[in-house]
Amino acid sequence: MIDKKFVQELETYNDYWCKLISKNETLSNTYITKDLFTIGRAPTNDLQVINPKISGIHCTILKTHIGSNIEFFIEDNSSNGTYLNEKKLERGIKAVLKNGDEVVLLKCENGYSSFNS
Repeated sequence: MIDKKFVQELETYNDYWCKLISKNETLSNTYITKDLFTIGRAPTNDLQVINPKISGIHCTILKTHIGSNIEFFIEDNSSNGTYLNEKKLERGIKAVLKNGDEVVLLKCENGYSSFNS
């Protein structure tokens, strides 16, 4: 049996190029359709995560066109760090983002603010 909610999500987000699958039950899955997508505590972000340890603009996810190729990156802009596949990113340095990568915004015991791409 097909879940009607799932079909509605696909119809609503058919132009997305990245789906962030939340591993935290307080955050929902997020579909990215923009070439520049910001995550952070400030209400101006594309994805707002309300936590005092999350920076105003914590990280940025980018889709870039290089010739005929399309590449995806994540850039840490935070004070407390962003993790890609359990490795802390260098602030201000872009890292390649691939299908299935795990992004963690805040390291703690309950895995708060963790996504799979």
